[in-house]
Parts: sequence; C-alpha cells; structure tokens
Amino acid sequence: MPIVSVPKSGNLDQKFVTLVKQLREPLHKLGFGMYRGTALDTLAYMETGDRSTAIVQQGVDIDDSGYRMVALGKEATFDDYKAKVISECGYQRMDFWGKKWNRLMPEAEKRRVLASMSGLAEKPMVMPLLECLELLRQGETKTCLYDGKAFFHAAHLVDPTGADVADNQAPNLLTIDLDTAGWNTLLQTIIDRPDPGSKPSEDKVYLPNRLLNGDTLEIWTSQTEIFTELSKIFDPKSVWANSVANASEYRLRYAQATLQMVPEMRAGHYFYAIVKTAPMRGIFARMPDAPDIDELKAGTDLWVKQKEMLAHCFATFGCAYYFPFAIYKVKIGS
Repeated sequence: MPIVSVPKSGNLDQKFVTLVKQLREPLHKLGFGMYRGTALDTLAYMETGDRSTAIVQQGVDIDDSGYRMVALGKEATFDDYKAKVISECGYQRMDFWGKKWNRLMPEAEKRRVLASMSGLAEKPMVMPLLECLELLRQGETKTCLYDGKAFFHAAHLVDPTGADVADNQAPNLLTIDLDTAGWNTLLQTIIDRPDPGSKPSEDKVYLPNRLLNGDTLEIWTSQTEIFTELSKIFDPKSVWANSVANASEYRLRYAQATLQMVPEMRAGHYFYAIVKTAPMRGIFARMPDAPDIDELKAGTDLWVKQKEMLAHCFATFGCAYYFPFAIYKVKIGS
C-alpha cells in the first residue's frame, strides 16, 4: 500500500479532495487482493465477500478409516469420518479513519489535517492484523471451539472428538531455553504431533510435520533479542564465522525457520512458531466488505449548510480461533 503525499498544486480545499482520491484508488484497484501474501495471509484464513450469513462455522473432518491392515478379501470401508465444528466467526464494521474538513477552518489547521493524512494508506493493511494479534494475546485464557480448552494450551486434544488422555494430547504452548537444545525441543514437539486419525496405542502414527524447513515454519517476534539469538542458531557460520572469540556462539540446528520481525505483536519474552503446512490456519477471519472510502464532497447539502466535507475509511471484519496446531506460542525460559 503506497504512502501518499500532499499534492503540490491547487488550493487547500482541492488538496483535501485530491488526497482522499489518492487514498481510495489503491483500495479499489487491489480490493481483497491487498492481503494476499502478507502477514495476515500467513496467520489467518480469511473468507471474503460474503455478507449473506451472520455467523460462519468451520469444521474439521478426522479420517478414521484409511489406515489399517485387513484381510485380502475383506470389504473396504469408505468415508468413515468424524466431524466437528472448531471455529465460528461473525463480523462488525471496522473503522480505519475518518476525516472532517471545513472550508472555514484556519489555514494552519487545514495544513495540519493534510499533513496527518499522508500515513493513512497503511491502516487498512495493518489494522485487521492488529485484531488477530490481539486475539492471540488472549490465547492462554480464552477458550477455542476446537476442544474447549484455552487456544494456547499444554495438552490440547489431537483428536478433538476423542478422549482427554495422554495418547491424545499435544501442546501448542511450551517454554524453552533460547539455545540449540531449546530450539530442537520445539522442533521435536511440532514434528511429533500426530495426525488426528493416528492410532498411537497401536503404534500407527502419521506425522504431518515430519518435513519442517525454512519454507514451512515461520517465527514471529517483536523482540530484537530473540531475533538475534535465533539468527545465531540458524546460521552460525555467516553470523559469527569461526573466530576464537566467538567460538561459544557456534551452534548447530536441526532445521531453519523463516524469521519475521512483527513489531505490532508488542510481545513479552515469547515468540510464535507458525506451521505453514497445517491443513488450516490458526485464525479464521471474515471480511465481507473490502476496505473503501465514503466521501461527502463539495456541493453536497452538508457543504452548503455547514461548509463541511467528510471522508470515512472502513471495512467489515471479524476473527476467531481456528486450528491451534497451526501456531505455537513459545515462551523463553530463564
């Protein structure tokens, strides 16, 4: 999303109209596509353009039929699935910004309004992400539909339709030391999470995360300290070379991950590990109406009576917890 600049030509009233037009044009050009490939796209599955249903539900199918040894002549079974609703999401209007312009304002005030508008173009991009991050911040206390437990939990049910026993539990909340051993613990935890249709008691376990790498695992942090320490683990040779002074920083790792600085997290001593190959995203979001700007222009009744123009940028948006094993909250130990 481009940052607009105050027009150099025209009087101040005309410059306001031109700025609003500049802010609106990319919204109309990109529509919902402005989120494709962004951080929001990584974090959330976003349903767009559908206002026909107030609340939309998302479910999960657990395949309990395909993995078994049977006699050669035994009849095959089909579609032996268990289903469960694991997310439901409504939406509200999301106001990005509103600007009021009066023809009779002092020129100094008009110039301040114009100057403040230059950075408004990014708000439709960032604010839906802020809503998702706020939802995640509450994830240790707010429950999810997946299994009725807090979204970040040390013992989620692998099969949400199954019993709450050790064989059917896995965490998406854990604490590690920020070193190679801690990183390997995190990786092993994610790799060892079985598919819901597995049968651990029969040693029939399918591991959907067995091939983690920098393309399939993404780390989000807002802390430069965490970013730097993980960089040492992921690429010690290029960061620290082989100098004697830094020999203790030479570390090995099983697999890398893509590191992302996300300042909007405003996180404490933790980071998120996002499994990009998960069958569902960690958050389900809805945006029935793409960001747009409504405007009352010069010549309208309000302009004639009160000498006033209005510009309002908005969308519709909602978000809810979805699949907990798509995102891990990783706290840093002492």
